[in-house]
Amino acid sequence: MKAILFFLFTAQIYSQDFSKAIEDNSFFIEEAYNQEEGIIQHIFTSSYNFSSKTVEPIFTQEWPMFTQKHQFSYTLPMNYFSKNETELLLNYRYQLINKNGFAVSPRLSVAIENKNYNFSGMKFNLPISKRWSNDFISHFNFELPDLKNNNDLNLGMSGIYLLNENFNLMSELLYSKIENSNEIIFNPGFRHALNFDNLQIVSGVGFPLFINSNKIEKGIFLYLSFEHGI
Repeated sequence: MKAILFFLFTAQIYSQDFSKAIEDNSFFIEEAYNQEEGIIQHIFTSSYNFSSKTVEPIFTQEWPMFTQKHQFSYTLPMNYFSKNETELLLNYRYQLINKNGFAVSPRLSVAIENKNYNFSGMKFNLPISKRWSNDFISHFNFELPDLKNNNDLNLGMSGIYLLNENFNLMSELLYSKIENSNEIIFNPGFRHALNFDNLQIVSGVGFPLFINSNKIEKGIFLYLSFEHGI
């Protein structure tokens, strides 16, 4: 904890003007940039595991609540209304820091299961983002266990290399502990942005490796988002 507090303090000291970059468009790792006032985002993702033949399409929508300080979003699995057990997440995020290329936005999520639409738990995630130069940005996630599943834990980090303003190379690493199983996801990929007058379209592809119980499974991850003014 002392190391985290030291990092939070020292990361804000040096002021620097950075070039424009794609923000808030990572894959498995959450970036710490809230939606700007008057700007909403629609995010479609889908991951496919070649071994299990499973597809996981998800839709997320993010809204600023009056200012960039407060953000509401929901995360809806596309199979939420099927017989498969899954959860809808209702998320609130507070932009605690966004200064000198350094951002922190703690998020609290309420989970609603799809069987009887009952409350099934709460999740807390601490995304931290730091831009070190015009060429490199890193992100860190600390998701704590919820109240009902004390053994669940998610930790992640990523590095993003900006080849230019609209094309990035990405590398993500995520560790998940769910009940008695552990999984590591290594996800290299890239993303590209198209900018119009009042619209930004970001597409991306990842090539995740799912490492679990001494076996490695390959997959593919697809990302598409639309960001525009209200």
